[in-house]
Order: sequence, then C-alpha cells, then structure tokens
Amino acid sequence: MNRLFKKKPEKKKSLWKKVVDLALTDVRVAAGGMDHESLEELEERLLAADFGVPATLRLVDHVEELARRGKVRGLAGLREALVEEVRIILQPSVDAELQAAERHARGRRVRLGLTPWLRAAANLLDNYFLRMAILDGRGGVRMTLIHARYTFDKYALLRELSRKNQSA
Repeated sequence: MNRLFKKKPEKKKSLWKKVVDLALTDVRVAAGGMDHESLEELEERLLAADFGVPATLRLVDHVEELARRGKVRGLAGLREALVEEVRIILQPSVDAELQAAERHARGRRVRLGLTPWLRAAANLLDNYFLRMAILDGRGGVRMTLIHARYTFDKYALLRELSRKNQSA
C-alpha cells in the first residue's frame, strides 16, 4: 500500500532480508515489552481516534521499526516515540515555506501578528461555506482544516521573513 506520509520511498528488499527483519521484529519487539497484539491495539486506537489510515500506518510502522532496533521499551518509550513522530508530521510544510519565500521575494510583507490568524480564519470560512466543503461531511472538515493550517503556516513564515528583513 502506498504510504502517503512516508518521508522516503521504501527500498526493495530481498526475500532473505524480509525474513531476517520479520524474525528480528518478533524477538526484539517481544523482548522490549511490546508484542504484535500491542501494536495492533495501538493501530486500532489511532484509527478509532480518527487519525486517518496513512498517519496511523506511518506511526505504527515508526514504532515497530524503533522496537525492532531496540530503541523503544515499555509504555513510556512508546509514548515518547509517538509524540515525536506526531510532532514531525505536524511541522510546517515545505510548500508553505516555499510560498512564503516566493511572496517575500515579490515584495509581500506581513506586519501584523494577527495576519496569519485572520488569513487562516478567512480561508476556513471560504472553503467550508462558500466553496461548499460543508457538503462533504467529515472529509470536507478535514480538508478545510488542513488548508487553513497551511494558510496559517504560510503567513506566519512570511511574517518571520518580514520581521527579519525589518531588523536587518
């Protein structure tokens, strides 16, 4: 299955490498206090919490990989690994950075600290009501929030560029 949130494309592995990885997963994951049932339960809970399939698969794969390497042990390590991976997922997108840099190069400036919030709110209202994302149900809400977050990130980064330019 194509993983939407993966950072790097998966490399093709030989059959032997797959067998070794599977064997090491069984031994190290069980030794680390997490078995396959724990990982399955984690996956079920993330899906029940409406995390979405791609993000859930990425999180479970990440935790399983860390457990295979012996870097995660017990619930505290699991929680810490999950928090760190969610933090990475929620970082501002590269596209927002590129858009902010392009707008800054064209002379666009943001002076008010409220501008990112106002732009994000306007984008949310525009997409949800005027462009009728309200009719798309939960998916429409999700896409509207994602786009509003992108808009916020773009204008927040543009504000940072504007402030750096003023102080220089």
